[in-house]
Amino acid sequence: MWLVKGFSPDDFNAVFSGYSRNGVGAALLALMIGYVWYCYEKGEHPSLLLVFLGFLLMFPLYGRANIFFGAVVFGLAFNYRFGSTVSFVLALPSVIFLLLFSGMLHDYLMARTNFSSGLESARTAMLADYWGALDLRFLLLGGDLSKVPSIAEYGGNPHNAFVRAHAFFGVMALALVGVLFFSLMLSVFFGNWMMAGLGLVFLGRAFLDIIYLGNIFDYLMLGPFLYYFRPKKIGVVA
Repeated sequence: MWLVKGFSPDDFNAVFSGYSRNGVGAALLALMIGYVWYCYEKGEHPSLLLVFLGFLLMFPLYGRANIFFGAVVFGLAFNYRFGSTVSFVLALPSVIFLLLFSGMLHDYLMARTNFSSGLESARTAMLADYWGALDLRFLLLGGDLSKVPSIAEYGGNPHNAFVRAHAFFGVMALALVGVLFFSLMLSVFFGNWMMAGLGLVFLGRAFLDIIYLGNIFDYLMLGPFLYYFRPKKIGVVA
């Protein structure tokens, strides 16, 4: 892409110390979610150009999850701006375009992103091994990730924020996850699809990397989960 001409994907591995270019994409995704959430709270329409630019920048970073979830955030912002009817009408020519040029799109994704690696990854094995290593003490108090062989092969990085949070905080992390899911269900129950969609993006991306749930970008992401816990939302006078 011309926006990053002169750089290779590997150049972005050094942006954040200790994180690969996937972490850069995850930080960008957090900024996109925080921006759309803020606009929603203020009753303002987010800039679609800005959100779309964030989505486009996911491609030179190669990450499959970031590209997919970036597209979801853009779709949510677009739907919020124009409504479901217009979004549906405009989606039809987009689908036709994708079908007509599916071959070119496939070739681009295989050559220019990490979709060439397929959907399977080492995360599946790490999650299975972590589940197998759980005993009562590990479940309640957490444990050492380096003692799980498949995770130890990756320097103790489980590539899953939920696994890392549980390993560090034990049952307290499970309580936090329970609150997040409860809040998500409230958004679904009240038909607030914007908050539900942004919340699902957060949870989905956290399941695939460790940059969330215990990092500085969390404050940009937790708004959708706190939406129904504010005093004016539950009828309590502040």
